[in-house]
Order: sequence, then C-alpha cells, then structure tokens
Amino acid sequence: SYINGTGPGAILGTRTGSIENPTDPNVRIWRIRRDFATADLRQDAAEMLHKTAENVTDADMTALRDQYRKDWNEWPASKGAPFYDRDGNGIYSPQWIDQGGVLVPDPAADEPGLANADQVIWFVANDIVTGVSPWQSPPIGMELQTTIWAYARDGFLGNTIFKKSKLIYKGTSNTPPTASITDMYICHWSDPDVGDSGDDFVGCDTTLSLGYAYNAVEPDKEYAKFNLPPPAIGYDFFQGPIVASAGSSAIFDLKVRQGYKNLPMTSFICFVSGGTYADPPFTPFGAIQWYNMLQGFPPTSTNPLFSEFYDPQGNPTKFLFPGDPVRHTGWLDGLMDPPGDRRMLQSSGPFNMALGDTQEIVTAVIAGIGNDRLNSITEMRTADRYAQLLYDDLFSFIPPSFAASTTFPNSSTAHIAVQARGTTSAYKTIATSLLRSDGSKAADLILYDDGTHNDGLANDGVWGNAIDLPTEQRPLTLKADITTVQACIRSPVLLKM
Repeated sequence: SYINGTGPGAILGTRTGSIENPTDPNVRIWRIRRDFATADLRQDAAEMLHKTAENVTDADMTALRDQYRKDWNEWPASKGAPFYDRDGNGIYSPQWIDQGGVLVPDPAADEPGLANADQVIWFVANDIVTGVSPWQSPPIGMELQTTIWAYARDGFLGNTIFKKSKLIYKGTSNTPPTASITDMYICHWSDPDVGDSGDDFVGCDTTLSLGYAYNAVEPDKEYAKFNLPPPAIGYDFFQGPIVASAGSSAIFDLKVRQGYKNLPMTSFICFVSGGTYADPPFTPFGAIQWYNMLQGFPPTSTNPLFSEFYDPQGNPTKFLFPGDPVRHTGWLDGLMDPPGDRRMLQSSGPFNMALGDTQEIVTAVIAGIGNDRLNSITEMRTADRYAQLLYDDLFSFIPPSFAASTTFPNSSTAHIAVQARGTTSAYKTIATSLLRSDGSKAADLILYDDGTHNDGLANDGVWGNAIDLPTEQRPLTLKADITTVQACIRSPVLLKM
C-alpha cells in the first residue's frame, strides 16, 4: 500500500498530457502560518528538522522564517491555492508593512489561506508523471489539489487537522473530448498505527461519517514510555462528493451550492497485515480488489467480483464494526481478526465526472486522549462533533484559545485566572461559566479586553479576568458564550481545568 500512484505538479491544460516539471523549484509543498514574521519558531523548526528544541539554532529559525516569507510571497494562487482576495481583482498580490523594524504581512492586503486558519499547506499532484500505476493501469489525467489547515488553539480544535482534496479531470493527450468517468468512488485511506501498530482495533460511527482507530489493550507500550494512556484517532468525512439532487443543497469550496447534495461516507472497511483480508497485490487483480473495497465489498479478485460482508446476525453490510466500544454494544472489531496492524478505508460514491469536471472532499484527522483507551474514544468523538459544528458554519466563527491557571492563596480558596486569545476584532463579548462535573455552576466570569483584567493591553485580542472560589474536590469545566461582531452567540465547551 506504500507506493504512490501520483507525483508532484499540475497538469497543464485539458487533453494535453503535459505536466509541470516535477523538479522545477516552483513545484513543491507550500506552507504558511499567519504569525511567522514575529513568532518564536523554535518548536516549529525542531519539528521540521527532527531536532530537540534545545538543539535548534538561530540560523535554523532564520532559515525557516525566510521559507515562510518565500511561500507567502510565491503562494501559487494561479494554480488553485486558496487565498483571501481582499482587493477583489482575482490576482494574488500580498503587501508588507513595517512593524517596529520587522516586515510583516499587511492585514488589509491579499493573504494566502482559507477558513481563518492559522497554518495552511498546499500542493498539487497528478497521475501522469508516474506513468502506469503500481496496479498496472494507465493514467487518466487526474489532477489532485490538496489543502491542509489547522488552528493554533487549545482543546478540541487544537487536536484537529482539516484536509480538502480537489480532483480535476483534465485527461491525457489520448482522452476523447466526450470522455467521462462513471461509477467513481473516492476514499480516505489510513494505516493509523496508534502507538504500537500490533495492538490496534478500528471502528466506525455511521451517524458521524467517522472512522477511527483505538487500542485493543491497555497500556500501549509506546505511549507507556511517556506515562500516557493510549489515544484514539478519528477520520471524519465532513464533505463527500456532490451529486445533482433537486431541492437539496450541498457544500462545495466552502460555499452552499443549490440543486446538489453531498454524499456521506457510503462504506467503511478494513484489512489487516496477515489477516483475513490483507493488502491487495500490485497487479491488475489488486486494482479490482481496491475497486471492490471502495464500494464496500470484500477485496476479492475472482468471479463473482462482488461478494459481500455480513455482520454477526448474517445481514449484508458495507460498514464494518459500527458498534460502540465504550458501551461494548453492537458489532466490534476483534471477531474477524485479533488485534493487529489495521488499514482502513472510508469511501464515498458513486458519482460521475465528465472531462473538465471538479469534485472535492473535506476530511479531518481528529485526536482524543482521555483517562484510558475507551475514554479516549469519547474524547475523540466530542472533538469530532465540535469540529463538525465549525464546518457546518463554514468556518465563519473560530473560537479563541482559552487558558486557565489556578493558585491557592490558602487551603480553602482557589484563585482562577482565565485568558482567551483570538482575532482582535472577531469578538464582542466573552462570558464564561465554571461548571462542576454534575453540570451545576460554580461561578460566572465575564472576560474583558480593556487592559485592566489580566488581559494585556486594551483591544489587543487578549481577554481575561480572575475570580476567587472555594476549593472544589473535582476539576471544573469552562464553558464560553461568545458574541461575535455579527451578533451571533456560540457556546462551545472549551477547557477542562
């Protein structure tokens, strides 16, 4: 499964078969972050260079900052990379201003990115550059544009990475002008490896279009090295391909499109290294197996082409392991194969693409870590529902990042200081509540951005306040009611203290 069927670069035109030179300096992965000009990039550089933060040099950080500036300046909007077109002329044209001797992006000018994200990655690939695929099928001239984005936030949003995959059918030099692809499926494939890859289970939640992986046992030997319980990792199909549907509406390019609907996750299956169903071979028969799996069928490659999966009650199904491991109900992983190295496919289809058509899907990878392996599933699901709310709102509202600190002036009193950081002009009021585990309210706390409530400078986007409370036996949860400048009120549960 670890062979690419695509390579770097865009396809130049329709039915040309011409592609960008994959070795051209303008064919690369672009990466930007909004605060690169002034941010402390030590941890960023450590992760990029696979160093410890202590071993990162000033030269390392300077090189990374220069690369961010280069990618900001050369953002490939002409190829399809998203940007905020603030002057409305359709041409990406960033500007710079001097801020205390440092050149920073002009916030009034064009900016790379989308969805109010703090960091964005973009690249383009095609299936022509690699020639015949690993499964010995010829290229069809499909361009894939990938946008990945995330937010510098604590809590649920900080554990989520979004990804948009845009497919454009441009064809090859041999493609007929009337060509079309029928009964097409697209999948999000993952080999999740939660810590130790040999002790994993997978499952799906059909109500959330969510596939996930979790530990079959506790502890996980890799996470135990850090004294951590095993996490759970989820992959959500926020937006499937669009198909015509009278009277419906779909999301496409983060906009509403009437007369269409988005297909949901239409199947979830897995295969296991050395298990009942293993990795398909890199042969034409392997291509048949992949197409069967994309439709939710077992990976067979002999007649009949389409056998079926059956749940423990003998019912045919395209969704493996849709039970609830937390409650130990329904069909769970472990009956077909013992714990092991899983690969999982979340597919959506069928749909058709005519030459020149564009389709896109939006997925997200979502992590959760709780008190144990099963509580991590609960945390991951909660984060997924939170991310779904943001997507359903087309990312028009991104909550601030909350932080709380607690000190104890004496044995009976807790001093709780709360801060929220976000876009300077995005929020009108922030009202928080401190809740006990039973849902009862310990206190209300209004946050301010006036420079007098432990909030930095006035109107700097940092909100704060503090309160003294009697000590509690259990941690509190912070809930925020946020009024935006558009007068919308949002109420996400954001922080456990």
